[in-house]
Amino acid sequence: MEMFPDIPIKDVYFFFDEIQRIEGWELFVMRLSKHYSKHIFISGSNADMLSEELNTALRGWPLEYKEYPLSFKEYCQFKGIPTDSHLEKDLALLRCTFDSFVHEGGYPEVVLEPSRVMKDKLLQGYFNAMIFRDLMDRYKLSNPERVKYVIKRLMAGMTKPASINAIYNDMRSQGRKVTKDGLYDIADKTCSIFLLYKVTKFDLSFKKETSALPKYYCVDNGLRQSVLLPGKDDDGILLENAVFLQLLRNLPDGQKICYYLGEKECDFVIQTETAVNQLIQVCWDMKDKDTRERELNGIREAASLTGCRDLTIVTRDMEEDVQDALGIIHIVPAWKWFLGR
Repeated sequence: MEMFPDIPIKDVYFFFDEIQRIEGWELFVMRLSKHYSKHIFISGSNADMLSEELNTALRGWPLEYKEYPLSFKEYCQFKGIPTDSHLEKDLALLRCTFDSFVHEGGYPEVVLEPSRVMKDKLLQGYFNAMIFRDLMDRYKLSNPERVKYVIKRLMAGMTKPASINAIYNDMRSQGRKVTKDGLYDIADKTCSIFLLYKVTKFDLSFKKETSALPKYYCVDNGLRQSVLLPGKDDDGILLENAVFLQLLRNLPDGQKICYYLGEKECDFVIQTETAVNQLIQVCWDMKDKDTRERELNGIREAASLTGCRDLTIVTRDMEEDVQDALGIIHIVPAWKWFLGR
């Protein structure tokens, strides 16, 4: 007001980043909104900015927008890769770029960093900040090694139903003093800071859905790779995690993501209440006959049970429409699927 007295204060836009570190910040923001300007933007990476707390602090006033690491299209923009060209050389470049995206993840600073060593240092720094600042300091957790062990186990078993009970038994066999409730609490709080996401099993029975083992996915592939030693079978895991993040990024209000598991398995069920809108299977390579039949039979069984006819299998580079009694199963290359959403 002193620097620009000619500008009405009601027209000024206010931006506050990490304001939650200041005690009583919500009272200041409410006074600012009431008496000066309605154009207020608050951003933060800390767990104090969780939606339920923010709405409590500001009495339900704010509109909330969740941000995720870069999508594939944004990743290409950062890299200067054209995504609207039909030239064969550009399509080949897109396929190569997608492979890098799947393994590197989408944190902007990491994408722009040319050094592989510095990329890993940045990612490990992000991981430690989440563990010590957002998780342990906030929730007053002790024993960081125990917390890291649980998170790494969940990351390592990503895309498969995760048993906290199995982790508990393994830790007890190693002579560690832990409780099942404590391990469940660590898993839940890790999801509350958006490091991991929990996906439940699809079932029309709410009781069965909530009692079945969940799957866990990670907020960023590069982050997972910097924390764990990359394995030879990681390609399929990383592709499935990337597909999950893309689905989550574009998930309409009122829909949720589940997984299907019966005699066969289907990776993602997109559901609105009791209606299933879409079934998605993810497979890095379907050239092997047995693998192809497994993936097709999984989505067929899920389609038969749910009645869904929007059926997609995302692969690294295959493209084909399979005519089936249950509908057309679209097999699409991942880079094209990501750019089309």
